[in-house]
Amino acid sequence: MRSRSIPLNTHTYSSMLNVCVKSGEVEMALDVFNQMLVEGLQPNLVTYNTLLEVYAKRGMWREAVGVLDNLERQRLVPEPRTYNIVMNACNAARQYASCIKVHARMVFQKIPPTVGTYNAVILAHCKLDQLGAAQQVFREMQQQGCQPTHTTFITLLQTAETRGQAEVAVSLVEQMQSMSLRLTPQCYAAAIGACAAAGQLASARKLLSEMLASSKAGMAAPAHIIMGLQDKCCDWQGAFRTYQKLLASGVRPDNQTTATAIEALWSAGNIGSCLLALQVFEHACKQGVFRLAVSVHTAEPAVEFTLPITGTCMAIISLWRLLAELRGRVLRDGPRILRNSVAVLLGDGQSVVANLQAAMKQWCAVPSVPFVVRPSHGQQVLLTAQAAELAQWLMGEQSLMLCPVMPPAADLEHLPQQTLLDLEAVSLAECRQRLKDARSREAKLLHVNALPAAYSQARASLWQQLQTAAATLRPSQPQLPFLALVLLDQAAATGLLQQQGVEAAMSTVPEAWMLAASMLLGSQAATAITAAAAGSSASTSSNHTPLTEQQVAGQFDVTAEEMLVAVHRLRDACGAAVKANVCAYTVAELYLDAMLAGQLDRKVAASCLIGEALSLCAVAVKEASALEIPPSHLAAVVVAAGRQAQGLYPVWPKVLWVLTGISNPVGEMQQLLLQNLVLEAGRLP
Repeated sequence: MRSRSIPLNTHTYSSMLNVCVKSGEVEMALDVFNQMLVEGLQPNLVTYNTLLEVYAKRGMWREAVGVLDNLERQRLVPEPRTYNIVMNACNAARQYASCIKVHARMVFQKIPPTVGTYNAVILAHCKLDQLGAAQQVFREMQQQGCQPTHTTFITLLQTAETRGQAEVAVSLVEQMQSMSLRLTPQCYAAAIGACAAAGQLASARKLLSEMLASSKAGMAAPAHIIMGLQDKCCDWQGAFRTYQKLLASGVRPDNQTTATAIEALWSAGNIGSCLLALQVFEHACKQGVFRLAVSVHTAEPAVEFTLPITGTCMAIISLWRLLAELRGRVLRDGPRILRNSVAVLLGDGQSVVANLQAAMKQWCAVPSVPFVVRPSHGQQVLLTAQAAELAQWLMGEQSLMLCPVMPPAADLEHLPQQTLLDLEAVSLAECRQRLKDARSREAKLLHVNALPAAYSQARASLWQQLQTAAATLRPSQPQLPFLALVLLDQAAATGLLQQQGVEAAMSTVPEAWMLAASMLLGSQAATAITAAAAGSSASTSSNHTPLTEQQVAGQFDVTAEEMLVAVHRLRDACGAAVKANVCAYTVAELYLDAMLAGQLDRKVAASCLIGEALSLCAVAVKEASALEIPPSHLAAVVVAAGRQAQGLYPVWPKVLWVLTGISNPVGEMQQLLLQNLVLEAGRLP
């Protein structure tokens, strides 16, 4: 054009700029724009809109906002598209507050918004965790006659999932259905995640059923996505059935699919599901899906194992399987095979495995474990141990206690899968009924969060007396002192207990009398609980026979008449609370029973499932904050503490979530109690 003396104008440069943008030549586009300015040409709105696309692609959000200032100076009226590009540029650069400011500027200038405008500002509010503001913009969008798109809904749904806003997510799904918008697996996943995060498993499972019933959404979702959603819904049996269908169809599950199935089964926490998770893992090893890599570094010298896992539970199983094999090698060939040190790399190096770092730090924090977590390159987690310490640990008994179930690989081939699933269902049903009864009884207990000061000071000493008496009178009933203490707390809460050194009132009962009365009634409660658990109250075992009045009275050096006076006064003052028969220890035993489902002929120690939780109950009752927590919830905190101290993952298994309806037993108010219990667990013999 120049060779023919044809002058270049604004339209010419705008066209050139547009060609550069469409060709992906961003740098050339900027050169064209700068040349335009050098030649003294004035950009028009078309030029600026094209330039904004360049800025957006380069992440130059400040320059994009500056274009709006230039338009004002030139008295050019921006189009909605102009503002939309600027807002999207801000969002792409994670400058969400600037996006909202640009939107406010657009509103001030009375530029009509489009669907793209609303989508951009909704995204900005969601990214700033301003779900309320995003919902307000969403309502305004509909009031202005703009039809929300799939993008609008998925943005809101994902934010609802992050915040655990189940009601919001369900409402959004219903709106999409009413507008005949197609619900994709991504939409369902976010809504299900929101319900699961809020602990509303029934709503999550209903949405999952809708998704699987939908031919489009159900068929479009890969198997690992479906199993992942079943895991979120705490439907580990459903995830296992999905995995089995995949195998039956002749499809070979890949690493991600295998890891998802293992995650669902192992995180359930009960023995039967853990055995099935191990079976899935062994099958993956045989199919070559999971391959261990070993390298020996002669310079250090050291042995390095690489476990290419894609899930936290898969990492735990593969690590324990490796350690079991190393134990056999060390016992057979001696510790020299470990060289000077051992390193274990966990992860495939391609993506970060959620919760893996935290799970390994928790495991390595167990006092006996010789491994430490080291900084690692890339996406993997690195564990290291000195060979001598590792060999000593492997040859000891403590290494065997860290895994709940680890039978020989050959035994896993012949697992009675359906039997395990059936046993689990029966156990859960029984435990659910027992927990329902326990919660019904604990509702009758009086609130004891504000006990008399004199009693609070003496409570630890009284607890010790109850422990000593129970160990002497009925050592086979460990729940006895806990039940007696609950009754003693009830007496103190009603002002019935006469404390030593405190002026006696006419309505009070001497301390020794009440200790004896609490032990007698506690014995009757313990006997009833033991008989119910055994399924027969007609047994002649001493555990099924309450302590006699003479036994208890003699232990506390009071007469039977004095003790019975205290019993009658306690019943009159506390009413139904006396028959509550519930304490944290008995509920913790119930939780243990739920986790033992599926152990078949192989007996598993309680400490392998809940750590020292039962022993920690004696620590918890002495904590002042524990008085404010109902026994069933206190038992949950104790179990979580026991598992954390033992390095078990997850700390709160899904089988207990399904049983209790509690997604996380440790809230802000229980954090300090949990920390104290974990510390005390490390000091237990």
